[in-house]
Amino acid sequence: MLGSVGSVADAEGELRTALLTATEALDALDVAHWHPDAAEVISSLRSPVDPAWQLPPEVDSRRARVIALAARLRAIVGLATGDSGGAINLWQADQRAAALRHIDNAARRAMSAATLVIRR
Repeated sequence: MLGSVGSVADAEGELRTALLTATEALDALDVAHWHPDAAEVISSLRSPVDPAWQLPPEVDSRRARVIALAARLRAIVGLATGDSGGAINLWQADQRAAALRHIDNAARRAMSAATLVIRR
C-alpha cells in the first residue's frame, strides 16, 4: 500500500511543488477574480487546525501539518472551481481548471499518505 501512496515526506514535497507550479501557471494566465463573499471562508482557512475536526493524539506533527495544509488547499480549490475566475476564453478556463486539479490531486495524495497507518 505504501508504494501506491508514497511517504509523507514525498507527498508533502509533491504538494508544495504542485502548489508552486500551479501558482506560476495561474499567475501567467492572469485569470484571478476576487469574490467578496469568499473572503470570510478564505480567512477562516488561515487557522492551522480546523476546530470542526480533531486528529487522534498519536498523529505526529508532520502528518498533522500535511493533513491541515492539504485540507486548506482542497477547500480553496473547492471555492475556486465554483466558476471560471477571470478567464475570458475557453483555453484560459481549461488551463485554470487543470492547474486547480493539479493542486487538488496532490492534496488528496498528501492526505492519503499522511493518514496511512502501517501496521506490523
